[in-house]
This record gives sequence, C-alpha cells and structure tokens, in this order.
Amino acid sequence: MKVALEAGDVLDIALLEDDRVVGTLSLQLNLGRGIKAGRPAKAAAAPADHGAEAPRKRRGRKPLSAETKARMAAAQKARWEKLRQDSGSDNQSNS
Repeated sequence: MKVALEAGDVLDIALLEDDRVVGTLSLQLNLGRGIKAGRPAKAAAAPADHGAEAPRKRRGRKPLSAETKARMAAAQKARWEKLRQDSGSDNQSNS
C-alpha cells in the first residue's frame, strides 16, 4: 500500500493479528525532519492537568564550577604523572 503524506499529515496504523487490533502506530511527516513515529493523536491530545507544570527539558550538560574543573584537571595530571613514572621505570629496567 502506498500513502502520500504532506507536511503535518498524520497516518494512524492499526497492527492486526487474526483480525484483532493488537497495537497502533502513528506517523507524522515534518518538513526537513522526515517521518516521526509516536503515539496516536488521541492519546497525546489531552494531557491530564494536575496543576503541575510539565518538567523542563534539559539542554546539554550542567555547567561545572571552576573548583570542580580545577580538581578534575589536577586528578588528570596526577594520573598522567603516575603513568609516566610507571612507564619510565619499566624502560630503565629493560635496558
């Protein structure tokens, strides 16, 4: 079956097994983003209002403080120094 979707069109598909609906699939075509799969429009259309705001989406990582960055840098330098010392003693013993 071929279906032509235009921008913003939603295609709801029923998944059948022995003539019974066992699931649904909803596809929406967004310009520049391809096809987006998700829940059927009915389920997403009416969110329950419990008086609370929806949680905010986080964008990227939480910024690190200068103190944290300094501790991380010191720890990395210590790891490298330990590696250099260990490899230096191995090279001298093999000579």
